[in-house]
Amino acid sequence: MTVWIEPEPEPAPAPEPAPAPTAAPTGGTAPAPPQPQQAATGALAPVAGGVSPGAILADLNAQRAAAGLPPFTAHDGVTGVAQRWSVSQAQSARMYHNPSFASEVGAVGCGGATENVASAMGNASPVGPWMDSPPHRANILGNATHIGVGAATSSNGLTYYTLNFANC
Repeated sequence: MTVWIEPEPEPAPAPEPAPAPTAAPTGGTAPAPPQPQQAATGALAPVAGGVSPGAILADLNAQRAAAGLPPFTAHDGVTGVAQRWSVSQAQSARMYHNPSFASEVGAVGCGGATENVASAMGNASPVGPWMDSPPHRANILGNATHIGVGAATSSNGLTYYTLNFANC
């Protein structure tokens, strides 16, 4: 079975400076700050023709445990970002990084985003090739606490995988 990975994972771009504070409007209360989404508690959805996101997450957490690191927690919002990107890749039959993953992950209340992508035929898992690539391995064994795993199979049989790592 063959797995292809992007040569370099994508780090999050440097954050833009925060806008200057403005006076609160008069005559009301300030809106409540957005609450981060809760971590996923159920199993991740299976994918037709490839390795399930749940199996990939289990394998990633086994790699982290072997390195003495805590497991990732699946995050619903980050998983949505990863899944949408996997679907986009499958629809275009092209593996590439999401140019706006950092802002999309930020929009669900998380920061410090990085991304790994891969494509594979059949039931080949991308975890081994990611672990064999120093920059991808660094994302897997990095400081992120949360993850989103996406997978979608294209009409040509390739399954496109996306990992979005974040701190939520």
